[in-house]
Amino acid sequence: MSTDVSEENNLKQLEQRPPHAESADSVITRLGTSAETGLANSDASERIKQFGRNTLQTAESVRWHQVLLRQFTDVLIVILVAAALVSLAVGETTDAIAIFAIVVLNGLLGFAQEWKAERSLAALRQMLAPRCRVIRDGDEKELDAEVLVPGDIVQIETGDRVPADLRLIRCMNLKMDESALTGESEATGKAIETLDASTDLAERTNMVWTGTAAAGGRGLGVVVDTGQNTEFGRIAELTETIDRDTTPLQQKLSVLGKQLGVAAIVISIIVAITGWWMGKPLMEMFFTAVSLAVAVVPEGLPAVVTLTLALGVREMVRRKALLRRLRAAEGLGAATVICTDKTGTLTQNQMTVQKIWLVAGEVDVTGVGYDPAGHFEAAGKEFDYRQRNDLMTLLQSGLQCNHARLKKQPDGWQPIGEPTESAIVVAAHKAWIDPGEQAEPVNEFSFSSDRKRMTVVTREAGKSVAHTKGASEVLLPRCTEIFDGDAVRPITPRDHQNATAAIESMAGRGLRTLAIARREVCEGDDCDEERVESDLTLLGIVGMMDPPRVEVPEAITLAGAAGIRVFMITGDSPVTASAIARQIGL
Repeated sequence: MSTDVSEENNLKQLEQRPPHAESADSVITRLGTSAETGLANSDASERIKQFGRNTLQTAESVRWHQVLLRQFTDVLIVILVAAALVSLAVGETTDAIAIFAIVVLNGLLGFAQEWKAERSLAALRQMLAPRCRVIRDGDEKELDAEVLVPGDIVQIETGDRVPADLRLIRCMNLKMDESALTGESEATGKAIETLDASTDLAERTNMVWTGTAAAGGRGLGVVVDTGQNTEFGRIAELTETIDRDTTPLQQKLSVLGKQLGVAAIVISIIVAITGWWMGKPLMEMFFTAVSLAVAVVPEGLPAVVTLTLALGVREMVRRKALLRRLRAAEGLGAATVICTDKTGTLTQNQMTVQKIWLVAGEVDVTGVGYDPAGHFEAAGKEFDYRQRNDLMTLLQSGLQCNHARLKKQPDGWQPIGEPTESAIVVAAHKAWIDPGEQAEPVNEFSFSSDRKRMTVVTREAGKSVAHTKGASEVLLPRCTEIFDGDAVRPITPRDHQNATAAIESMAGRGLRTLAIARREVCEGDDCDEERVESDLTLLGIVGMMDPPRVEVPEAITLAGAAGIRVFMITGDSPVTASAIARQIGL
């Protein structure tokens, strides 16, 4: 009993103190777990009862009868039902049956369309249910993410998606793509050091979050939050509290329904009073007024609207877009402004090396995306890359200073790692450089947003060689030599001017530039990053681009013809963004 109370107190204390502000050992102790053996299965079973399953619960669980009932909540439908009841009351059975038939058929059509969408969404969620590698009872197991509980020890490697909020307890060159949560396109380097409690979420480098992905390296973390308590869970909870606005069509039909209702009642009363004042029997005028009121209601309008929207939704499905509500099709049609991200939306999200600047001149690289089909050209003509030692040396160093991999899948080539590093791997594949023959790294200085560079030290032919890549403006000042074909010579002011001109030219064409350098490291050198990353030999500048999707220019033209303004929102430099905008006609 006392053990249970102690464990519960530890869990409560953890909730009061943010995990990023405590040491990894302290978090493990508080959660009553072990980095080596993880939780016992019995403990995990108890905790899942306490914390619930690791899933995001929506505020509403849609049932079939709810979808059916909401088909009959429009003002026009209510007026039609009222008209049918009145017709039935005054003996107009045929009219009543006709109106009821229209209402029922309209409701069934809308229900069939929306329930099919709900089922499709449920199937997609089931297909996307992630699995993860967890240590329990000292064994590594692959489990469904929904059975994770606080205290579980989870392994993360390149390409894995994080199944819960984790406090890192070990990591090796771990970099995370947190763009889905923070909007930051660059991968974030991770560490295990304790941070200040006031550290912003985007700067909590000792935490990894649900839904983010490992872009490089590997790590081990302890689960601190699951389900609705995760950062994504809190965001999901906030979105559920937002009021859902009605679409323009719903607003207009609501106004029309109210106007028709008021007009029908007012006109019927005027006709009834006028006829009675002219000497007509009161009951006769009452039935006349009722018939007139029923006749004013447009029985066919709801059916026409529903059929039109259903055809629109069907067309959207044919184009692989899924809409939960029929009215959403009209809401999309009422859009006047589109604000779109660049990467992955306007572009293919497949970084591709297109140009390489070397002392001997620029080299063009053909091919698009991650398919390693392509060749190298100089002055518009293909050449034998094996005869270019400067090109091969640059590609080999780029491949050494790299954590990305390329895998052939049934549906094509798939990269594992950062897009920038993957692009360099693809370029190396085009030169038939085998990644498996690269030297094993003996040391590494990882990339960070402050350093803007990365170095990997390898042991080759009895020598230690440092391979460095990074932002051109950061690496160029650190280079004192340049690789000129087969020889290394001191770098000159003219070399600097040529390299700077090449960088500006590439940026003007929308290319992202990356400098690659290397140097031999003597055994007696101090192995600190500042010493290793100085007096470098510049190998060249790589220009890469995330190419625009081929269908984007036509889509922008079509949107403009429809009166829709398109805005591109991106974190890239203005020069790069402008170049992409020109290519897509924006």
